[in-house]
Amino acid sequence: MTSTPLKVLPLVPPFNMETLGVKGLICGTGKNLIPGCLNSDLFRLELGGNHSEYGKITLLDPLIYYLQYDLTQPLPLAEGSLHWVYSEHFIEHLTLEGAIGWLSEVYRILKPNACVRISTPDLQKYTQAYVENDKLFFSEHARRLKTLGFENVPERRAWMLNQIFHNWSHHWIYDVEELKHIAREAGFGSESVTVCAYRQGRDPEVCSLDLPVRNDESLYVEIMKNA
Repeated sequence: MTSTPLKVLPLVPPFNMETLGVKGLICGTGKNLIPGCLNSDLFRLELGGNHSEYGKITLLDPLIYYLQYDLTQPLPLAEGSLHWVYSEHFIEHLTLEGAIGWLSEVYRILKPNACVRISTPDLQKYTQAYVENDKLFFSEHARRLKTLGFENVPERRAWMLNQIFHNWSHHWIYDVEELKHIAREAGFGSESVTVCAYRQGRDPEVCSLDLPVRNDESLYVEIMKNA
C-alpha cells in the first residue's frame, strides 16, 4: 500500500463497477488488496487518517477499490455487471445455507457466460490422506502452517483432519459433489462446475490470484453462468 489517504467514492448502490472500469470482485480478500478489481471483506480499512465506511466503495491509489461489507448479505452490486468473481478459502467460513445464499448473489451479479472461481480446503484430499496414512501430505501442510506463524503444529492424522473442520472458524468443508450441489441450488446449471488445477482456468488473470501457500490442500473450481 501507499501512504495516499483513502477516498470514499460518492456512489449510490447498486454499484455498477463497469462505470469504474472494474470487471471483477474478490470476496474475502483480507489484507491482500489487488489493483483493478473490487476487493471486499468485513474489516475496516484505515490509512492516512481516513477509513473505509461500511457499504461504500473506497478507493486507495493506485486503482485499489475496497468494499467493507458483510458478504453473507445481499450484495449492493448491479445485476449482470461483472465478468468474474473470485474467492479463496472464503466459502468454508459460511454455513451451507449461507454459501448457497452468497452464491445466489454471485449468480445475480455475473454477466452471462461469466464465472466464479472458488478455492477451498479439499475434503477428499484430507480424508484420502487420513485413510492412506499419507504422512507426506500432513507433514507438508504442517510446514506451511508454521510458515504462516502457527506454532507447535502436530502432524497427527486425526488432529489434521479435525482442524480443517473446527479451527479457523470453518463451518462446512467441500468436495466436488458438494460444490455442484450448492451451484445447482444457487441457480447455476447442473454442468456449470469445472474442476481446475492451481493457477489454471479460463482466465489467466483470475487464476493468478491463487496463493501458493494454499495449493497443497485446495480444491479449485470454476462455476459458469450460462447465457
